[in-house]
This record gives sequence, structure tokens and C-alpha cells, in this order.
Amino acid sequence: MHLIAIHSKWYTLVDNSMKELGRIVYTDDSLTNAAIRTSIVMEIACIEHGHWEIRDEAKKVRGSIKIHRTNAMRIKQTGQRKPYLFQKTSGWNTRFEVMGAENEELVGYVPRINWETQTHDLILHLNEDFAAMCQPLLILQGLHCTLVALSMMNGGKVPIQLNV
Repeated sequence: MHLIAIHSKWYTLVDNSMKELGRIVYTDDSLTNAAIRTSIVMEIACIEHGHWEIRDEAKKVRGSIKIHRTNAMRIKQTGQRKPYLFQKTSGWNTRFEVMGAENEELVGYVPRINWETQTHDLILHLNEDFAAMCQPLLILQGLHCTLVALSMMNGGKVPIQLNV
């Protein structure tokens, strides 16, 4: 599978034969709301700072993404017991990953700047041992987390949640 950046608000997930498996299209540069298309059409909606819900066309909640104080994001899908953990790896290169319940890497994202489209091209690393778990929706949710993290690292809005 590959991720193709059409422009800064449109990313497409394709298989090796270039057949589209899904896409995410943002409504604006703030990354607060987007449409996700896999086998069904869904939306990502920011419901509060650092918290997004994924809803289907009937407005039923299918999952959520939430930033936590541990410098990570949690991806939850309906019917799933343990959330996936999204984090930036430590080290000099910028690499993001979605971790499974047993702390195994499922999907990795390596961003490269594309000056022509003024966005990031993302190299997708899929763990072959867990390929069945890596559905297009999970990959696109991880892509959303990656884009939010890159925005924060490059001076964009930081959606931090504070408990006072």
C-alpha cells in the first residue's frame, strides 16, 4: 500500500496496483474536520481541543482519536477493547507509528517534504505479521494523527487538553 499526497488537504491510500482503497480530504488547513472514504463514507469531526470523532453517514460514532498527556494519541474504533497507540519514535529521524494492544508496531509513517505540492509525502511501513489488522480506516486514522503531529511540530495549532 502507498499514500499519495494530492495536495495539503487530500491524501489517497492505494494498493500496489494503484487501486484506491481510501482517502482523507480536509475541509480546511486547520485539520479539524475531514471526510474519510473507505468502503463507506465517514467524517472526522473535532469535538473539542485534541479530540476527534469518526462518524458514518448516519452520524453513528465509529471511532475516536484523542491526544493524551503522555505525548501520544489514542485511536479507538467501535467494538475494540484496547485502543491503538500513536506516537513519534525517539531518534533523529522523524517517524510515527501506530502500536497495537501488545505494543507491536502495526503501521509506520515516514514523512518527506514535497515542495511542489507544499505538503508531506509519507512512506508507509506495514508490519506484515499484522497485515490483517491494518485496514484502510486504521491507516487513514494514523495518517490523520501524523498530519496533526507534523502540524504541531511545524508551528501549527497545538490542541492540548488541560485539566485544571
